[in-house]
Amino acid sequence: MRVLGQSDEQEEILSGRPVMDLSYGRCDFCGQCVDACPSGALSREQGKKRQVIPQLAGSCQAELGMYCNLCEETCPEQAISFAADNKPVIDLGLCSGCGECALDCYSRVLVMAKAS
Repeated sequence: MRVLGQSDEQEEILSGRPVMDLSYGRCDFCGQCVDACPSGALSREQGKKRQVIPQLAGSCQAELGMYCNLCEETCPEQAISFAADNKPVIDLGLCSGCGECALDCYSRVLVMAKAS
């Protein structure tokens, strides 16, 4: 995980705040960011709160007929399975938003997007 520049949120309270980017790492909920946060904006008391979810941004290798199930194998929550058409199906009820699936997606079509 890395912290990128500033938020592009329109709400004044969020404008200019740091944002997390899971493109180059995943969140394992270790709490180091809570310990390192100088403002106290992060809290262990609120626990895990999924802020991003994996979404497909195109056709993955499995959908194109090539063997690939890296996202399913790597998901620590077992939230990914494959439908009959070889399309990954993400169970958001099980997904923690850690980003491991997107990190290990060979074709980079799984991306982490803001949870609504």
